[in-house]
Amino acid sequence: MVCWYNFSPHLTWHLNALVNDIKTRPLETLLRPDKAYVQSSDPFAPILVLCLWFIALTGLLGAVTQEFSWVDRIWSVAPPLYAWLFALHPYIALDTVWPTTVSECMTRPFLLAGLASLWGLRLTYNFWRKGGYAGGGEDYRWEEIRTWFSFSTLQLFNVVFIAFFQNILLFLLIAPAYLAWVGRTYHALTLVDVVLASLFLLLLLVETVADQQQWVFQRQKYQALFQRPSRKRRASLRATTAESPARPPKNPDTSIPLVTGDIADGFLQSGLFAFSRHPNFWAEMSLWWVFHLFAYPAAGIHLERRHDWNNFARWPFWANWTAVGPLLLTLLFQGSTSLTEELSARKYPQYRRYQKRVSRLLPWTPKARKD
Repeated sequence: MVCWYNFSPHLTWHLNALVNDIKTRPLETLLRPDKAYVQSSDPFAPILVLCLWFIALTGLLGAVTQEFSWVDRIWSVAPPLYAWLFALHPYIALDTVWPTTVSECMTRPFLLAGLASLWGLRLTYNFWRKGGYAGGGEDYRWEEIRTWFSFSTLQLFNVVFIAFFQNILLFLLIAPAYLAWVGRTYHALTLVDVVLASLFLLLLLVETVADQQQWVFQRQKYQALFQRPSRKRRASLRATTAESPARPPKNPDTSIPLVTGDIADGFLQSGLFAFSRHPNFWAEMSLWWVFHLFAYPAAGIHLERRHDWNNFARWPFWANWTAVGPLLLTLLFQGSTSLTEELSARKYPQYRRYQKRVSRLLPWTPKARKD
């Protein structure tokens, strides 16, 4: 059985080798992670060097442009890239024969790389359509965060939290792919992998639906508040409201009742958002916890066996070091969610009532609405 708590000497050896390479050949080691990747018998250290490259790049770009969403721009790219580098390493660096059939590709490293890619494609598209890759596409919450710090403290925050912490977090999230690489010749796919993959895809679907509902709502909100309706639409609205005994608030420019319901309140409260104030956040955290669970079959632990359940109760088995990634992500989301809610409560008077009715993250039955 290949177990994560036995990886410590293994990782220590490769990390020490990386440190020695940096001391003796700093430029070759740090400037050519691709060469180190091809020549290494273990991909962990070279991929870690690539992560260090991302840290330096995003930190430098943030300092030069004073725009702090550079990590956001690689957020959907880095984990799939790491996963594929783990999955393809045996074929690129170890002279393993490339798979030629679908069955030969049905391995855990390829499965995890595929799941990470689906996650990355969805997030990349969602970030792109919101203008995240365009100039000035910085997250609106940074405007608030800038008021917390002096200029010098903000630069330190950019280096330590944004560039370093978040890039290391992305590396840790994909750690189960490394365990899959280590156990690739020992442990084939099992029913547990199928169940976990299905659960991952279900959570990805929930996140996709939630983001789509939010996207549609924001577009409708923008059109209602900032775009004048067509002449035909104005005539239709006049006819409708003339027959209605209870007239909603009117648009000051056209004297036509345009803004009602969730749009009038300013935030989405229907669909998945009727059961959770942040269903997309909940799904994102949950799917990475599911991804972390792939470490168990990757380490050869079959939880359908009684003796493995007995071993599971012991400290080393459930203290799986790959849980650090989703744990840090969960803590990060707690902070970002609190900031998002505080800004929403300041902007929208009805948001406090929404907070009392609907669960913060975990989807749950809402309390009755009192209008």
